Formats: sequence, C-alpha cells, structure tokens
Amino acid sequence: MIYFSLQIPAMIIFRPIFSNKRFTQRGVDSASPIYGALYFLPLLVLLQTVAGGIIYYSFPYLALILSVVSLTVHLSHFQDQNISALFSQSLCNARSFCILLLCFFLHGYGIFSLVISMMDISQHSIMAGCLLLLVPAPYLIYILTSKHTDPEKLDSHTVQ
Repeated sequence: MIYFSLQIPAMIIFRPIFSNKRFTQRGVDSASPIYGALYFLPLLVLLQTVAGGIIYYSFPYLALILSVVSLTVHLSHFQDQNISALFSQSLCNARSFCILLLCFFLHGYGIFSLVISMMDISQHSIMAGCLLLLVPAPYLIYILTSKHTDPEKLDSHTVQ
C-alpha cells in the first residue's frame, strides 16, 4: 500500500514530462497512458487488499494442510514402511529429522494460530497448551497405520 501511495504522486508529477517528450515525437496523444495508469492502480490496490485478506484468514488452515501433506509425502518416500523402520529412519537421519521438525513447527503454528483466532483471550493459554499436544499426531497416525495401507499386502480375494 505504501508503494502505491508513493507511486501515484510520482506518476502524476514525472510521467507527463517523460511521456510528453517521448510520444509527441511519434504523434501519439501523451495523456492516454497516464489516464490508463490512474484507473489501473486503484484496481491493483483493491486486488492486493482482497488477496491479502483471503490469505490472512486462510493461512492457519493452509499451514495445517501443508504440514500434513508434506509429512506424508516425506514419510511415503521411505522404502521400508514398518513401524520400527519408520521411527529409526525419520529420527536418526539428520535430514529426515530436520524435515520432521519443520513439519511439527508448521503444524504447531497452524494449531496455535487457529486457537488464537477462535478463542477468548482468557482461554488461550489453557486451550493452546492442550492442543499443542496434538502436534505429533499426524506423524504417529501415519506410522501406526502405514502397515495397513501397503498395496503389496492386500489380498485380492478379501477386497470386494
């Protein structure tokens, strides 16, 4: 918004000088680009305001969704999908551990920002503390249910 508020006076002051010199040599009306920009800049401000509001209100939900999706994509790339191998590969490997911590941080941030936006100020600390215990929940759910989703272990006779 500050950029647009500085751009409009600069455009009103400097652009007629430059466009008058440039377009009068070619025989084109020099005022039409200025009027077009004066109509276009308020539309850009409106678009930026609406998009900023949408992102502001949907960011906690996007953070939760992206943390769960990135965690599942990361864990699905491990060859061995049993419980002990997933624990050892994700906690002992430095790269996997950093990715796991980033997913936990993003998930915790999404939960915390949802709690702040939905609760009363007096209930923030109690509810946020309880809900932050759910940060490792997607990781544990993936590890505990991965043995049931292995396509090689599905029996074609039992699936109907």
